[in-house]
Amino acid sequence: MTMAFDSTQKRTIQEVLEWYVFQVEVLGREKARVLNELASAAFPSDSRFFEMGNKEIEDFFHLHKNELDFVTMLVMMAAAEATVRLDFMERVDRRWRDAVSKAFKAIHKDLSKKDAADRVRLEEDILDTCAATDERTKGPIGDFKGALKLRHWLAHGRYWNDVQMGRRQYSPQDVFDISNNLLQAIDETKAK
Repeated sequence: MTMAFDSTQKRTIQEVLEWYVFQVEVLGREKARVLNELASAAFPSDSRFFEMGNKEIEDFFHLHKNELDFVTMLVMMAAAEATVRLDFMERVDRRWRDAVSKAFKAIHKDLSKKDAADRVRLEEDILDTCAATDERTKGPIGDFKGALKLRHWLAHGRYWNDVQMGRRQYSPQDVFDISNNLLQAIDETKAK
């Protein structure tokens, strides 16, 4: 399948969470179907489950659920980043007068002088500026930056063992909550 890649494919964190919940339901139904089939038939209809017992099937679906969790957290972090970057551009374009928008305009102006307006850095230019400019965003930004370490680990192939994240463990719901808190805090700084 060939796909066009454009901004119409952008997803909100809510849409990602809804997709995840649906996928978990589908995975659960398939697991139940396979286990029921194994209990009532000599051979499962799906050849990948031949010669598997209940434990192997449980392990198989557990592994797939873990991968689904990782994919969801990566996509959710990417969706939150897209929203934050679009907010930056909107504030610059619309010339809003709140403190965060003014700080963003100054960053954009400085980058434009260097022919680097398209290289706005998420952490340093957007998140750190927001946290330094509006106290309400500090906590949510700190939590999001901790989760960004998870995103980096996932996006770069999970090849390092000594990853230092903001938390010991994350779930898709944790990442949703962190991202949602960030987006709400940033939205509250707007004075249109």
